[in-house]
Amino acid sequence: MNESNSQLAELVSKGATSDIYAWSENRLLKLLHPRYPREVAERECEIIRSLHATGCPAPRAYEVLELDGRFGFVLERIDGISLLQLVERKPWKLFYSARLLADLHAQVHQYTAPLNLPTQRSQLERWFAQAKDFTVRQRAAAAASLAQLPDGRTLSHGDFHPANILLLSSRTDYYRLVQPPPAAMLWWMSPAPACFLKAQISAAKPGLNGPCSWGV
Repeated sequence: MNESNSQLAELVSKGATSDIYAWSENRLLKLLHPRYPREVAERECEIIRSLHATGCPAPRAYEVLELDGRFGFVLERIDGISLLQLVERKPWKLFYSARLLADLHAQVHQYTAPLNLPTQRSQLERWFAQAKDFTVRQRAAAAASLAQLPDGRTLSHGDFHPANILLLSSRTDYYRLVQPPPAAMLWWMSPAPACFLKAQISAAKPGLNGPCSWGV
């Protein structure tokens, strides 16, 4: 669908890969930067739809569109403050927020990942392939660690931090997690989280194979 930028109103957020605009009363437009083709917008929209269908607290995704040569898609608008903003406004809620962050992170891993998500192994393989500052020895160690990573269907988020968690408050001052519009590359299916972290540490520092825990 082709649209005119005359419909663009409030710029809600500006990022490295896209800009977020108010689109209608309850919707947002995520507009990718000009270097991204339509396939990227379609892929991300498809993944967000799949995440929402699992019951994971992610926004609804609607149609993909083209606007003045840029591609994007329409999302459900979620109004709220981030967990980081909560702590900034109410510092006495720091320990509450830390516990909430850990609980929510664990809850994400209880979901079964949609089959159209990439695996953590494939994502890490792409990152290592793109990295320019690894030695031959480090690349070999990383490949060996990744080869030991088991398959799995656990849902994982690759950028789970307080600024990426939106809080909706109710009359009872209860907060629930709502993920902001996620980048497709930040969601994947994984094995048990502790297995992934051990593989990640071993790949980054060859020879380090000691005990580790999932850092939530």
